Amino acid sequence: MTLNSPQQITLKPFKEGLIKGKLTKLLMDLLILSSLTGGGYLLYRQTVISSTQSARSKMQTVPVERETLPITISANGTVEAKQSTNVSPKSSGQLKKLLVDEGDSQYGSVKL
Repeated sequence: MTLNSPQQITLKPFKEGLIKGKLTKLLMDLLILSSLTGGGYLLYRQTVISSTQSARSKMQTVPVERETLPITISANGTVEAKQSTNVSPKSSGQLKKLLVDEGDSQYGSVKL
């Protein structure tokens, strides 16, 4: 097989305009993408976050007051001491009169 028409092949140097064109298009795409992302975030912030903050600001508040809260504890079980101690007087003798009854409360520094 022979070629009757000679074709001339010429090698052209790589065009810098082609690089600049692709780089410009890439930068424009990035600018558009970042603009859409930023706009979406601002829209989200205006709709979702602002409505949440406005709902919080509409909450009713009251001034702080000092009060005693009633506390009641009820439980079933056995109370056991961690440590027991024998109480014995230093001097021996008999008790003539006991001025308190079992279960009486003692307030302040009352000498027995």
